Amino acid sequence: MPHETSDAALTVVIPAWNIGDELAQCIASIRADPMAKEIIVVDNASESALDVPPGVRVVRSRARLTLGAARNVGLAAASTRYVCFMDADDVFVGPALSTLSRRLDEEPSAVLAAGGIVLWDEETGCRVASYVPSRTACRIQRHRRALALVQAVHRVIPTAGAAVIRRHVLVRLGGFPDVVAGENWALGVSLALTGRVCMDRQPMKLYRVDVSRATLATIRASRLAEGLNARRAMRIAIRAVPGVSPFWRLISYALWPVHLASAVYDRVRSEPRSVRMIKRCREARRLCRELGDYEPDIAYVARSEDPGPESDGDRRRARRRDPGPSRDAAVARATSSAPPGSS
Repeated sequence: MPHETSDAALTVVIPAWNIGDELAQCIASIRADPMAKEIIVVDNASESALDVPPGVRVVRSRARLTLGAARNVGLAAASTRYVCFMDADDVFVGPALSTLSRRLDEEPSAVLAAGGIVLWDEETGCRVASYVPSRTACRIQRHRRALALVQAVHRVIPTAGAAVIRRHVLVRLGGFPDVVAGENWALGVSLALTGRVCMDRQPMKLYRVDVSRATLATIRASRLAEGLNARRAMRIAIRAVPGVSPFWRLISYALWPVHLASAVYDRVRSEPRSVRMIKRCREARRLCRELGDYEPDIAYVARSEDPGPESDGDRRRARRRDPGPSRDAAVARATSSAPPGSS
């Protein structure tokens, strides 16, 4: 295979368990990138043999592991300068791996380069810009400590999929935490405290969201014990960062009441944010079809979740100065002409 060469600078690790055609789609999107790379599929004790294309290295686990532990198996098998961890049912958009690896080449102090994620409902075709990485995170990314503090409260740094990490840094940090949920969240804090994180919101990965069945994320969010354990793993990860200051050790203990409140909130809410966003996209499309042929594009639908730098107060003051047309007129205007890029 021309893409899996001995001089590869990047290894893509894909944990997989009882998955079908989605794995082939994922690998095809990786191979579409012209960058030389190695692909490692970690068979997480699947009940039947995985259908892996030729040229892909397979590492099998005898027992079922958590997602973080399965990724660490692939990390131990990798020997390249950079690593990327991909979910088996997601796909890359364009030359994401080449772009992210080039950013690390240009930024020697950076430990992670990440791009935007698009939530994707394959059934309806809905695509919505994800909340990770957030605009706030992209604005403050040069301020490592501020970014780490934000990540300690809300997950804003992608560490899998549209993210390439320096392998030696990840090995020094001990890899992903071995927890049922929250492995990406905890690792993001550790990376932000270790070195610079380079991020932007350019779409680089389609994250498959299935709202028709109970997803793993839904099950995770409904269990308070697992939510608390994920946050505990983050506080432990902060204290385990090599050379971490006493200030951050103190912060790790002070985060306990904040994490307790957020875990209870997630338990009450139960439905993941990605599912809620896709459902809103579905509803928007349904309403737009009833009103006309207008189909909202990614940026339009994402405004409800990511309002950008303008605050709610700014918008209320603007409405008081200029109330604007009536709601019926606004709907008629929106349905009469689709924004650029609509499908």
